[in-house]
Amino acid sequence: MGKKLKSREARRRDVDRAICAVLEAHSKRDVGPRAIERYDHFKAEYHDKIKALRGYALRAPEDWRCRIKSRSEERRFIDLVRFSFARYRVAAHLENAWIDRFTDDLVDRVGELPEVQPMRGSRPDLRRWYLVAAQGGSLYKQYTSAYLTKLETHHFLAAPDDVRSSQQALWYAVARAQNERCEIARGSDKASSFIARSLPPGGKRSRASSPAIPCRCTR
Repeated sequence: MGKKLKSREARRRDVDRAICAVLEAHSKRDVGPRAIERYDHFKAEYHDKIKALRGYALRAPEDWRCRIKSRSEERRFIDLVRFSFARYRVAAHLENAWIDRFTDDLVDRVGELPEVQPMRGSRPDLRRWYLVAAQGGSLYKQYTSAYLTKLETHHFLAAPDDVRSSQQALWYAVARAQNERCEIARGSDKASSFIARSLPPGGKRSRASSPAIPCRCTR
């Protein structure tokens, strides 16, 4: 009877040691960075974007707590932007303006953008476009009247979620305003085919008759 008790006790100790070893190994495992949970957990580059427009905030960024399941830092930053600045939900492409670089200067030309970088401020800051739309202002009156008609501005703001960038959304808006078929407008970011159809001989277009978006879809 005594031998059985000793054997059972020895096995129990062996099991305890094995469990302790597993727990210790797990505690030393590199589980990677933790997901962002609070404003001060973001990198400095994200803080700079918020600080640049903080005067327009509706809520203090410091009060934000993550409300989404995604662990992506970019997606959580978008959630922070919504919390801090938005009264209304806007198209995904305008939200993505906070994390994407907008490379179009909206100058009417055919061909690639020039290698020389334009002067600071010559390209529209689409984060400000986001603020107007998300807070219920008139984007047409404040920003897009130089580039889009009222109808095109409407389609720009109502672009579907699969139009992921604002550059694509500009093409979508122009095409959608001239075509009732949404699936055709979704393909309008393929600019070269539309430029070939819409520009007159010589490759130039009158600014008096149309905004600065490079072309019109003629389908």
